[in-house]
Amino acid sequence: MATYQEQIAQWRAQRAQQQINDRLEQIRSEYREVQRERDQAITENDLETAELRDMDCQQLEKEWAEYNPPQPQVNPQWQNWIRRNATFIEREGQRGVKAVTDALAYMQRPRNPNSSDPRYSGMGMTPQQVFTSKDSTSSRIFLSSTARSFTASALIKMRKR
Repeated sequence: MATYQEQIAQWRAQRAQQQINDRLEQIRSEYREVQRERDQAITENDLETAELRDMDCQQLEKEWAEYNPPQPQVNPQWQNWIRRNATFIEREGQRGVKAVTDALAYMQRPRNPNSSDPRYSGMGMTPQQVFTSKDSTSSRIFLSSTARSFTASALIKMRKR
């Protein structure tokens, strides 16, 4: 059972999310109306009003973007890898995602002939090479095994604490 403070925190979070949802609906409605007014002003050749309404549209678009930032594009091969290895991700959770992210970072980090430390050297692959090179099968195997070893080392460190 959640404590009183946890219940209040959850209630506040729900209320804040509802307020955001309400504002987003207001933005949608206002935007439709202002857009219609802008288009009407353009049709009537009232460029001054059209400019003002367009500035209103831009402001509403900016506010919308604050609540809904653009999502980063995910490489389709990366999505396929996650789908194929869903049990690993489900079993390991955030640690698994971090392990895979670390493995991808290592694969894409530039090679450094002056260091054998994996934090400072890498394989020098481009994102496209990770999933589409001639060695893509070996890259996938490397990614899977590296992610699992990163996770295993994290588990060992946690057990030592």
